[in-house]
Amino acid sequence: MNNEVRIAFNEGRRENYYNAFHTALGGDVGSHSYVVNKGPAKVWIESFDVIEDMDISLMGLHTNKAIVLDRQADNDPDYLHIFISKEGVYGQSYDGKTQNMGSSTINGVFVYNGLFPTLIRFEPGPDYKIVAIKINIASAKDVLNDGNLILKSLFNDIREGLVYHLPLSREFERLVEDIFEFNALKVGRKTMVISRALEVFVNLTQSLKVLDENNELFGLHVDDYERIQKLKLRLTTVFDEKFTVDELAVEYGVSPSKLKRDFKQIYNSSIYQFYNHARMDEAYRRLKSGAFSVSEIGYDLGYSNASKFTEMFKKIKGILPTEVVAMKK
Repeated sequence: MNNEVRIAFNEGRRENYYNAFHTALGGDVGSHSYVVNKGPAKVWIESFDVIEDMDISLMGLHTNKAIVLDRQADNDPDYLHIFISKEGVYGQSYDGKTQNMGSSTINGVFVYNGLFPTLIRFEPGPDYKIVAIKINIASAKDVLNDGNLILKSLFNDIREGLVYHLPLSREFERLVEDIFEFNALKVGRKTMVISRALEVFVNLTQSLKVLDENNELFGLHVDDYERIQKLKLRLTTVFDEKFTVDELAVEYGVSPSKLKRDFKQIYNSSIYQFYNHARMDEAYRRLKSGAFSVSEIGYDLGYSNASKFTEMFKKIKGILPTEVVAMKK
């Protein structure tokens, strides 16, 4: 598509990113950096070796076209990928279905083992800043013993795709902010960035440990993503359905608590909230078309009377359905 640039590569070492960006956009590649300042996007990536088999990369991006990163599985379960958003909200997709990632979402931190393909889509306009940490939890165990043990226990030698999402805590935000500020220093830049990178890693692993001990940390496998994406498709295409979470759980073959938890983790919304918003989005589109009356739309969307539909529409959209119709005239 002419309105987007697709950059394909195998997930893994930072060089994979550098070379893929260079092939698609041109620019300059170094052993620890990539920069392009002309064309459809401005991108800079700078990397630091923290310890053996652990590095941190800082990335900034501003684009005039949508940039799609097509990341293929790396087939190395010991090599983990940690992405922390500092600025911007971007879409991340698995199997064609998208969730929002970013500092202002519940998915500010993304930790996964690279065993399933993902698409990341950066839309034109906003500035994006991301911190990426890549670590081999097998070979780095002697240096980062506690942190590596936590990660190893969470991924538990799994040989299939698994991911954990975390929101950005205030401490996390402060450390990430420091990393970008230290990267602008004229003296001591590398030392300060690496020291904060180690703090970020320790903070992350301790947060994972606490959440796990409190039964508040849940990993998502590939089949979990597929299940939730099927449910999302249903919620955004079938608008007159009456259901309970218990009924959906039986249909999708999981417990009600897991279905609710997984949906919340990916979309930061309850199933009912998401469904109501999807219905009102559809109602707005139909009202704007001018082809349907308010009562027809309410009935088609499963409401027994127009007043209940009007009440929900006003609650979610902030205006009355009749006001949308009036704007059309």
